[in-house]
Amino acid sequence: MHKILRLKHWQLFLAIIITSFINDFKTDQPSVINEVLTIVEVVVLMGWLILTGHELYKILPPKVDLNFTLFMINSFLCIAAVSSAVIILGEGEYSGQGLVGLLVCYLMYAYFHLHAFTAKALRSIELRRKARFGDYVGEFFLLLFWPVGIWVLQPRINKIAIKKFGSIKQEEITIDEFLK
Repeated sequence: MHKILRLKHWQLFLAIIITSFINDFKTDQPSVINEVLTIVEVVVLMGWLILTGHELYKILPPKVDLNFTLFMINSFLCIAAVSSAVIILGEGEYSGQGLVGLLVCYLMYAYFHLHAFTAKALRSIELRRKARFGDYVGEFFLLLFWPVGIWVLQPRINKIAIKKFGSIKQEEITIDEFLK
């Protein structure tokens, strides 16, 4: 699955922008199509973040220990929560009271943790030691603001992939191979 690390920044940007653009063509009436389009957009954007974090975790330097279990739990919770909210709430409002408010607070932490984990893994690989927050805060914000972050971070991720797995011609990565 290390092919996610080899995607060019423009390919990744186009994939996310296209799903976002398609999601903007919603009907005025609440419908299953609107919900599916929103879920697809979230899964594509968060999927890149999760898959990249997962693949970077596999090639961390020795003695660098990140909490991968928490990362995977938070990944699942974020996608499940957003998907559930889209289905249950639709275009409705959320008041944020009671126990649901506590759950939302944890989900916000989980969402930020996905970004922090991926940023920390990237910097730990580059530094060849466990990165401290000051080392990866820039990458954290670049991941949060993905339109800019993809153009800056994905080339660095590509370099790590080439160094670890060897070079490969871009034409060799087909959609079928990527989806395997």
